[in-house]
Amino acid sequence: MNGKRKNALLRQIGGKVAYYRKLRDLTQTALAERVNALEARNAELEAKASGQSAEGEPETV
Repeated sequence: MNGKRKNALLRQIGGKVAYYRKLRDLTQTALAERVNALEARNAELEAKASGQSAEGEPETV
């Protein structure tokens, strides 16, 4: 899988994670606890979907 395709896939996944997390009124921390993952990884996936860095800054390409 090339880099552009991988990034596009990660954006799709991150967007879906954010959508369903918010639909269930969960924080990133609560979701991470439920799926036994790190909050930072959830933030990173969601940030890719929104074109932001995990810290909230716009991503540079």
